[in-house]
Amino acid sequence: MSTIFFAPPMPHPPAPVNKGWRIGLMIALGVLTLAPYAQTAWFGFVRYDDGVYVYENDVVRQGLTFDGLRYAFTSSVNGTWLPLAMLSHMLDCQLYGLNAGGHHLTNVVIHVAGVLALFAALVRMTGQWGPSAFAAALFGVHPLHVESVAWISERKDVLSALFWMLTLLAYARYAERPCGRRYGVVALLYAMGLMSKAMLVTLPCVLLLLDYWPLRRCEPLSFRRMMRLALEKVPLFIQAAAASWVAVLAQHHDKAMSSLDALPLSWRVSNALVAYVRYLGKIFWPDNLAIFYPHPLGSLPMPAVAGAAAFLVLLTVLALMRLRRTPYAAVGWFWFIGVLVPVIGLVQVGTQAMADRYVHIPLIGITIALAWGMRAMAMRLKLPKTALAAMGLGAVVLLAVLATMQARVWRSSESLFMQAATAVPRNDFAHYNLGSLYRDENRLDEAAREFALVIGSRDHDAKARRALAETYSTQGRLVEAQALLLESAKRHPNDAKMQADLGAALLRMGRTGEAAARFQRALELDPNLTEAEDNLAAAQLMLGHFAEAETALRHALALRPNDAVLHNNLGLALLGQGKREDGIRALREALRIDPAYAQARDLLLQVEGQQ
Repeated sequence: MSTIFFAPPMPHPPAPVNKGWRIGLMIALGVLTLAPYAQTAWFGFVRYDDGVYVYENDVVRQGLTFDGLRYAFTSSVNGTWLPLAMLSHMLDCQLYGLNAGGHHLTNVVIHVAGVLALFAALVRMTGQWGPSAFAAALFGVHPLHVESVAWISERKDVLSALFWMLTLLAYARYAERPCGRRYGVVALLYAMGLMSKAMLVTLPCVLLLLDYWPLRRCEPLSFRRMMRLALEKVPLFIQAAAASWVAVLAQHHDKAMSSLDALPLSWRVSNALVAYVRYLGKIFWPDNLAIFYPHPLGSLPMPAVAGAAAFLVLLTVLALMRLRRTPYAAVGWFWFIGVLVPVIGLVQVGTQAMADRYVHIPLIGITIALAWGMRAMAMRLKLPKTALAAMGLGAVVLLAVLATMQARVWRSSESLFMQAATAVPRNDFAHYNLGSLYRDENRLDEAAREFALVIGSRDHDAKARRALAETYSTQGRLVEAQALLLESAKRHPNDAKMQADLGAALLRMGRTGEAAARFQRALELDPNLTEAEDNLAAAQLMLGHFAEAETALRHALALRPNDAVLHNNLGLALLGQGKREDGIRALREALRIDPAYAQARDLLLQVEGQQ
């Protein structure tokens, strides 16, 4: 079977590396990678996705259970299907509860393991420990990776990267002596990686690149040999196609994918070209990193787009021209370009232009090109190995220091969003989240300032106006809240939440009839908006429309039968219609659900005292 299905082995397996050197380097790599991230053991959760994945997720918080196992494999979270990542979060909750330090520590340990696996894979494929160690070290401490490691929600990044490296290591072993058993290990590890994050769909293409260099399985180069190598990867491509299909289903289910109406294809292509160049810039100059980079939404100037396209074409042509002389450069470049394709924004999920976490695995291609490029340059210039090692160590230490500083940004939600607001001009996402944080901490003046900065933005205007009006109301500035909501309702006439908030402001001001009209409009726009339905019933009670209030309350109770407030209000509506016994039963039910409910208790005593 091997002569039919499996391509031939690598022609000249690399010479083994001294075991002592390898162990020493692995210890050094582990310590170096750990250094910037050890501090995260004292960090907490952040108010961006950590709640969805961990501390507000009731299933995950229970730890490892059969229900959790079913949930992990049958549910999507934030538009992604990632069962192994979710199971790892459950295991953390089993071990550490909601002690965020333990969750951070797991991320760090997985990242260190991924660095060591990458080093082992490169050494096995090339037999060259120096460039392999440098490439792995750059991957381990580059500041662009801080987001993936220091953010608990990005467990999927570090876990999928670990399986990527282990798949490479297994493939290197398979390439030395192809057989079904070794191929099965490759396929199994790849499947586990896909179940951690679907971004690994590009891995079979990367394996084809590695067949060219350093594995040299294409020699002598021929169409037939290339076809055999491609056919060899068919089972892996099938896995990738299945994972892509599941990912698209999950994104559609959670409505995470932007439509072409919201983001036209021309905007996506323009942003993708510029994003490639921006990623390269941040690799070589990792400054002004942020958790969120707003999408330019068609505002990119054409000279910038054309310049980015020309630059990418130039680098691609140079890589192809020097394919035989510097194959590592071509492999590294196409690794970077190709692995970024699923997240470059042609298929847009979310509203970001780019994200540091997206370059987690693509960056390895650049580190490979740099590591072997430096080695080739040193050989041409006849530099001593000690000089080359010193240069490499200096670069790695500098990046480790920068990563340490960047990791401190993740110590709290406030520092995280403040950094984003400082690093990226007009970062509405960061200002809105800062406002929400300040509002919840009762820092209302600061909250109002941040929300005001967001008004007028394309994606956050409506919710910023609602949040600012709510802040004004909490401060007792009811007239300003109403004026803001009236203006906002004109700007967003089909925003159900805006209509409901305006109704609530009017209700607080005693303008009950106008409030009821706004609640009715909100329910016309969104019949499932429970807060509008509850407030409409309350307004109808105040207006003496008891029958209408009863209808609304019974509908609400069908959905929320254990809501004591609804039962209390139903009792009021029934008593208002003279249905005394029914009203008493509703009040007693409210007290059964909440025995400390003073309003229901006082009303019940009053009604029963009238017998």
